[in-house]
Amino acid sequence: MSSATMRIAVVLLFLFTAACLLSGTTTSSETEPMAETEQADRFREKERVQQITSKLENPPISTLSENMTPENEETDQVKEPEAAAPETEPCPITEEDAVALAKVIYQESEIVFWNGTRYGVSYLARKAAVGWCALNRLDANAYPDTLTGVLTYPNAFAYDENAPVTKENLWLAEDVISRWWREKQGETDVGRTLPPDYYFFHGDGRENHFRREYISNGEYWDWSLPDPYATNE
Repeated sequence: MSSATMRIAVVLLFLFTAACLLSGTTTSSETEPMAETEQADRFREKERVQQITSKLENPPISTLSENMTPENEETDQVKEPEAAAPETEPCPITEEDAVALAKVIYQESEIVFWNGTRYGVSYLARKAAVGWCALNRLDANAYPDTLTGVLTYPNAFAYDENAPVTKENLWLAEDVISRWWREKQGETDVGRTLPPDYYFFHGDGRENHFRREYISNGEYWDWSLPDPYATNE
């Protein structure tokens, strides 16, 4: 190998060695900042996770007070069962009673239909008063203890087994019975057309005149209660 070639080889070796040294320094200087940056990022991420976890484990007091409702608040107390709603007592008046009352309403007051509104009340209110009179007697405990018993009591009402049961009279009988039973359950202003202390009446062929006493003293019901049937005629 000539001296020139040797010199060239030495120069190339020197350059190669220098290049390697420079390359190693650069790689190290670039790797270290990247490693430090990655480590810092991981540390910050760990801190963020810890902060979030801490908030979940220890919520603010305001959040606790908002969430502590009876539905999600833990308690060792045993809930008592809710009291059952009181059962409604069934009405003692039967369908047979209603039919018997419809027959009596026909026998005692069908005539008032032809008079229409009178004394400031409808004919339905005046017919209904016959039903109220019978129910007043039932409440008085001085007569039989069933409505049919009151209606068929001797010399009490003009009951006729063969009397017609019209649609209107049956509806009216059932309506009066319904109002009476609501009143027995504590409801007020049910739509009476006769006060509870009127037990007797007599007819003059056109109208019925209701009174408190068995022997007439000349005082009769004046139809001063509001008419619940005023718009039904």
